[in-house]
Amino acid sequence: MAGSSNGAHREAMRDAQGQVIGYLDHLHAPGKVLVRDADSNLLGSYDPRLNETRDASANLIGSGNLLGLLLGRSR
Repeated sequence: MAGSSNGAHREAMRDAQGQVIGYLDHLHAPGKVLVRDADSNLLGSYDPRLNETRDASANLIGSGNLLGLLLGRSR
């Protein structure tokens, strides 16, 4: 994902011990951010235009960026 030609950027999320627990994929064109677990399984997304976080099944989780909540649920 990092350095890909679609303009996306991947950021690794780590726990206190430095272990990768997931990833944030920043999609530049639509502005969305995807959250994935350490195995790259999609957990959900945040759309800043709508200010909504949704899970991988597109169920509304809430207003604002709640991607950390989804990442915490997967552990």
